Amino acid sequence: MYNKIAGILFIVLNILDAYLTKINLARGVEANPLMANIGDDMLFKGLISLAVVIVFFALRWEKWCPLLAMGMFAVVVWNSFMLWL
Repeated sequence: MYNKIAGILFIVLNILDAYLTKINLARGVEANPLMANIGDDMLFKGLISLAVVIVFFALRWEKWCPLLAMGMFAVVVWNSFMLWL
């Protein structure tokens, strides 16, 4: 159950990351050049993160979902910090 919640949290944090990236791009700030073109597409990031979680569960790697969620949490905190600069 804990891993499922972490998987859902990973997806939600990815969508939040896309939203924050959209705001930061409007201000002209994107720290990750790889995501400059697609980083603000909330649907795309939501679908990609859903696919990642499905693959992790299919391969029985769900124990790594909390680590994914923690990593995305760090990204969201960073993007939130970038709003204040």
